Amino acid sequence: MFRGEPISYWVIISGFLSYFFVLIMGMGIVHSTGNFLSVIELAHYMLVFFGWIGLVVLGSELQFYRAISGIRKFEKELHRKLFVISLFLGVILVTIGPFISYPLILTGLIFYFVGILLHFRWLIIIRLRKLYKFPLNYFLSAQIFHLTGVLFLFFYFLGVKAFSFRSITHIFTIGWISLVLQGALIRALPMFIGFGIHPKFKPYLNIHHLFSVLSSILLLSGFFLEDMLFYSIGGILWILSWVFVLIVLAASFKPRPGRKFIHGVTLGFMLPGLFWSAIGAILGMMSISGISFDFEVKPVHVHLTLVAGISLLMLGALHRITTFQIFTLLYTGKRKDVEVTESSLLNDELIKKFIVFLNSSTLLLVWGFISSESWIILSGGALIFLSSLGIGWVIIKNLLLYLKEKDKALPFYLKKGEAK
Repeated sequence: MFRGEPISYWVIISGFLSYFFVLIMGMGIVHSTGNFLSVIELAHYMLVFFGWIGLVVLGSELQFYRAISGIRKFEKELHRKLFVISLFLGVILVTIGPFISYPLILTGLIFYFVGILLHFRWLIIIRLRKLYKFPLNYFLSAQIFHLTGVLFLFFYFLGVKAFSFRSITHIFTIGWISLVLQGALIRALPMFIGFGIHPKFKPYLNIHHLFSVLSSILLLSGFFLEDMLFYSIGGILWILSWVFVLIVLAASFKPRPGRKFIHGVTLGFMLPGLFWSAIGAILGMMSISGISFDFEVKPVHVHLTLVAGISLLMLGALHRITTFQIFTLLYTGKRKDVEVTESSLLNDELIKKFIVFLNSSTLLLVWGFISSESWIILSGGALIFLSSLGIGWVIIKNLLLYLKEKDKALPFYLKKGEAK
């Protein structure tokens, strides 16, 4: 459908659709008991990491690689089809596997592994080029953690219980997702909203990348060895690596003279997402240190980090990427001839309202977990579902605009008169 790299768009949209199933399953967990509770919790876990987060991250990275490299399409058609089919089959099988049989989970993990291995290969090819090394170093290291986590999970369900399920989960969060976010925030986000990294920080990015990888490994060692020394040192260094990212963002995001800042909508997702992710991470660190709370820490830590934090960041990225792509494909070659601007697409009145609604719903969900009140959790989850539907409608509306205008499109890479 989209000129450029269509598979990236369909992977992203498929991940977004899986997000709604994640929310529905999450609300179902609240009322589940007995053996079915453990089954639906596992299916929910699989869909969160491989469907919602996995597909959106992989699709977004693929689109980013295409954009910075100028590649219209990756590889041969066979490899492209294998990539999409492997991911989709993998996500479906690991999600339905807990309800049917564990061998289905193992099969699904194999398919998913093939998909991310192809993705890894494309990343290495681009990384070997002279330009655009950042944040490809972050993404490259993140994908190593991603592959490692999937392998560990495969052996876990194969019966090798040398490490805990919690340790594997933190490979995904502390290793894979954390490094992806750092790379995206340091390079991809500034590119999307028209800013550059502050020059004084550029010489330190290689050092910071290595520092982030080392701190992640040390912190993960604490989980695998159950050693407080590794927890403490790794946790402090890992937090410091994030402090550096925030400092870079604060120094870099300043409006250029004479240019209006039009990306408040994106920050409406990003800033609350970063806040909740930070609170969730700090809460997890505090619980490891033996600090007790008046509420059950695990569900609050998990949902602050993944639902209130990561999901807000990803919804913001999803809205930003699809809007940017549609504007680029339709209008950048004839900006003076159309009334539609990047600002008008980004600042849709509906999306502004749904951002407020979504953030309010997130607050309600957080309150529900802290108070351990199931009706509040369900209310927050239902409102998040509805607000996400609204955001989804805005994205679909942009897609319909593309379908309507694509025959008259004049993208940036075509000269006037070449549009068909």
